[in-house]
Amino acid sequence: MLAFLSAGQRSARLRLLKILVPLAFLLGVSDAFAQVTNARFRGTVIDASGSPVAGAQVTMSHDKGLVKKTTETNASGVFVFTGLKVGGPYTLTTVSSGAEPIKNEGISLAAGNNPPFEVAIGGGSGEVETITVTGGRVAPKMSGNVYDAGDIETAPTAQGDLKDVIRFAPDVYLEGDRLYLGGANNRFNSVTIDGIRQDDDFGLNNNGYPSLRSPIPLGAAEEIAVNRSPFDVRYGNFIGGNINVVTKSGSNDLEAGINVVHTNDRWQGQKTKDTDVSSEFEENRVGIHVGGPIIEDKLFYFFAAEALTQTSPNYNGVAGSGASNEASDISAADVARVQDISSRIYGFNAGKVSQSNKAEDLKFLVKFDYEINDSHRLEAKYQSVDGTSVEDGTARSNYLPLTSNWYENKQSLSTVSLRLFSDWDHALSTKVELSTKTTKSNPTPLEGDGFAQMTVALEDGGPEIVLGPDPFRQANELETNTLHFGTEANYLLGSHLITGGIDLDTVDVYNLFGPFSSGTAEFDTIDDFEAQEPSNLYYQNALSNNVDDVAADWGYNVTTIYLQDEYQITPQLTARFGLRTELYSSKGDINYNANFEQRYGFDNRADLDGKQLFLPRAGLSYQAAKRLTFTGGLGIYAGGTPNVWLSNNYSNDGVNIDDVSASSASGFDGRTIPDDLKNQLTAGDGNVDALDPDFELPRNLKFALGAKYGFDLDMLGDFGENWFLESSYTYDQVQQALLWKDLRRDNSQFDNNTANAVAPDGRQIYDTDLDTESGTDFNTRRGYDLLLTNTDKGFSHNLNLTLSKTFMSGFSFSGSYNWQRSEDVNPGNSSRSVSNYGQVAIGTNPNDPGLATSNYERQHRFVFRFGYEQNFLMDLMTSVNLFFERRSGQPFSYTFGGDRDRLGALFGEEREFARRERMLFYVPKGDGSDVILDGIDEAAFNAYLARTGLDEYRGEIAPRNAFKGDWVDNIDLKISQELPGYGDGKAGIALNIQNLPNFLNNKWGQQKNPNFPFTVPVVDVAYDTASGRYIYSDLDENGNDNIEEIRSIWRMQLTAFYRF
Repeated sequence: MLAFLSAGQRSARLRLLKILVPLAFLLGVSDAFAQVTNARFRGTVIDASGSPVAGAQVTMSHDKGLVKKTTETNASGVFVFTGLKVGGPYTLTTVSSGAEPIKNEGISLAAGNNPPFEVAIGGGSGEVETITVTGGRVAPKMSGNVYDAGDIETAPTAQGDLKDVIRFAPDVYLEGDRLYLGGANNRFNSVTIDGIRQDDDFGLNNNGYPSLRSPIPLGAAEEIAVNRSPFDVRYGNFIGGNINVVTKSGSNDLEAGINVVHTNDRWQGQKTKDTDVSSEFEENRVGIHVGGPIIEDKLFYFFAAEALTQTSPNYNGVAGSGASNEASDISAADVARVQDISSRIYGFNAGKVSQSNKAEDLKFLVKFDYEINDSHRLEAKYQSVDGTSVEDGTARSNYLPLTSNWYENKQSLSTVSLRLFSDWDHALSTKVELSTKTTKSNPTPLEGDGFAQMTVALEDGGPEIVLGPDPFRQANELETNTLHFGTEANYLLGSHLITGGIDLDTVDVYNLFGPFSSGTAEFDTIDDFEAQEPSNLYYQNALSNNVDDVAADWGYNVTTIYLQDEYQITPQLTARFGLRTELYSSKGDINYNANFEQRYGFDNRADLDGKQLFLPRAGLSYQAAKRLTFTGGLGIYAGGTPNVWLSNNYSNDGVNIDDVSASSASGFDGRTIPDDLKNQLTAGDGNVDALDPDFELPRNLKFALGAKYGFDLDMLGDFGENWFLESSYTYDQVQQALLWKDLRRDNSQFDNNTANAVAPDGRQIYDTDLDTESGTDFNTRRGYDLLLTNTDKGFSHNLNLTLSKTFMSGFSFSGSYNWQRSEDVNPGNSSRSVSNYGQVAIGTNPNDPGLATSNYERQHRFVFRFGYEQNFLMDLMTSVNLFFERRSGQPFSYTFGGDRDRLGALFGEEREFARRERMLFYVPKGDGSDVILDGIDEAAFNAYLARTGLDEYRGEIAPRNAFKGDWVDNIDLKISQELPGYGDGKAGIALNIQNLPNFLNNKWGQQKNPNFPFTVPVVDVAYDTASGRYIYSDLDENGNDNIEEIRSIWRMQLTAFYRF
């Protein structure tokens, strides 16, 4: 193909257009080149005959004095500037002997590579020719995947979160505080802010950040870019996609502002269709920013900070309280008695039924830019985030967690970075960077720790009151430290821009996770609770009984080397080829487990030491016409998977930790685990998490095509001018993905651990006599040894189409459509191995779930943005912006339900996994040969199968994620009005409304979602030994009717601001 293109003949170009235009618009591309911290600007100077001009002096200067660089064109007439500040406007001045100077003004730069620029110089009149560049970007506002400060300011952003803007990208969607990109796991995305990775790299937070909320004030962002396939070897640490954020800098102009944001429960809806929603809360947020010069043209500063306070109640209540989460089977008297016993007998404050919850968040950043001289520039930044929130428990009719079972979640983030950009001559430039990042998390039970979780039943098997620290917060502390050093060089050699670099990263992790280290006790009655007679006491700890010995103290180093050639074949055609390699070494030791090796024949101490990745990438960009560009590329991407998945192997070695239980622990005081129970802890007898010795680091092959086209519809006059159409297609093919296996399953070294019958659907049956006590035929408490290994199955397709226009009248519009198809084997839903293995719906083999529709697929998504800006009074801006989204629902599976021990015994599952009710539902043939209906009306059952679509799978196991939840609609509105201020200052107010349809009519805007992990039990299942048939009972016809109450009502937020 390169030979074909290099011919440069007109007929060849026409043939190329005939091939590429329909291909790109039928198949489609996201921008195939990278989005990085600073901007790179490359161009060619030609004379009147079109020949390259060597030795021309080219100067790039920021209009606010931030940057000024001068270089010369080489023999090919090519110049390049690297390390430029994002944004602008810039002015490009070109001076060549014998020709008039050319000045190009109004150039705006995006992070990473910008479109090639051509400067044509003419005769020598001696006068400066000034050309204003209209639209430094390829497309108008809120189009594509790059959003500048203006886009960010006008977007409906009620949460003050980066994701409020990112959701405008067609292949992005939000589910609560989770962000999903291109049908991939939200944990596989990378978030970089000024070059520092700020996604949740350890992997405990749902929101994708290492902090409870967005790590920077939204107003501090100069640019936010979304990219799934940057074919540039400088980028790594993601499989899904990258969110790249560049923060603002100070300039010669003093600029400052303050925002005050308020909302409360009076500014929200109270009803969604027939469901009343009561949600008392108040939220206040104050943000400030200031930037300007310390030394004019030399040293600049920028500071931004934001503080948030939020109060919201919990809606738990006892019988008769009318609370949203009413424990209708538990009276106030029952609770009072438990509280009294806890205080009087155990000396522990059990807490209340409910209380108001408070959340706080404080974040700030300070940034300095030092123009040492025209050749060297230094950036320095410090960033800090501290946040707290209360994580409460939710009551159900027969379950009530008191506040001592809740916890306060405390998280912090701090980063420091230095970057030095240097231009050594017109051909060579370098970047050197050093950064550190520290994250801390320390969840604390509200009423203190050092006490067991106690579950008190009102009667044996009856409603339960829970008090004492949640077992997963009894010992839980995390700290991670990341040190990064990187150096990069760019060398212009003719038409080749050679880029090479080395990155050194060291990650240190301290993770104390000691669940059940204070124990969990169950009491059959309140009388038993008062008598200190638990029916079960469960305890897990280090063999030393010192929970600090459970901590995983480990880490790893990554050395990354990359080399790349960006070749400008013609002024219109640019190719990029590169190779990135990453080499891992490990720190910290995993305890050797002799029992594990004896059982399975290999060591449990495998880690990442010596693992290496080779990640080649290639990309093409072709400007077929002034407003028509094609892009494409192919490359391998890796990284971004949570560190906690490796940390599990250091924590759960099965040697240092064991668990025991007792059916009687008379006199238990909640604090002192009986000695006879502690003495039963046995080395090498615990559950194990291990890495496959042949483990390969996850990686995907990405292929992308795309086009951007600006066009006019002359027949429509002014209305038809400057339309933009973008088309993109991305294909991801898994080369190595993650898979968890339970090595104890079907292992004959464990008693009664193999199947002895076959169900009508071909599944293995392990216990055909379920009337016996658990463990007689199959031991559902056998434990588990979980192996983290690989699968080479999985793929995704993404097609994006975007049409956009900005009108002279102040009106702007963009509309996007995304189609995606995504399949995986294990979705990786959680941070713990037991959950990742246990939360995937299963057909016949839990150790190989098979390829199926991904949890993260949303097959169709439509996004529209409408904006209007106008100065109705003086120079005071009025703006109205509306965001509309409609997308396909959540994929889910129909499964079997029932008691965890009975399900476990039936299908050979450890009870930890069986409690998930994850075995996929078998749809009966309908002739009675395979299923007995026990207490289920056959006509009602068949009607249910028809209504849900299950009857399409008669005589089969219903596939995983073959069903979709309701479509989701979101419409948000922002109205902003500037007001007069003092001097050059301007005040203003802004109103954000979320879920506008519900605001207009409470019958609209309702959202429903299948409960996580997106499995819907249909019936309880048993097995009839005599006939070999399933027995179905207790049909649940409403299992998928889950209303997202808070998301289904409107919320309004008022902002007051002042800027100067």
